[in-house]
Amino acid sequence: ASEAARIEVALSAPAEVRVAVYDVLGREVTVPFSGRASGDLEVALGAGRLAPGLYVVRVEGAGAAQARTFVVAR
Repeated sequence: ASEAARIEVALSAPAEVRVAVYDVLGREVTVPFSGRASGDLEVALGAGRLAPGLYVVRVEGAGAAQARTFVVAR
């Protein structure tokens, strides 16, 4: 990503969802979404505000969590 990045989350039932972005040192740098959601959720990660580097986006909700990496490059 350079300016814009997004993550899509598919929920089978309404749930509390938290999407957080962490840097390579494990520090939470932003929480682009935290709240109740249902169905398909699209979250903008705001990559334009992040320094270049490797990040981990973690999605938690409905008793499950999943993480993926992404790179911000300029």
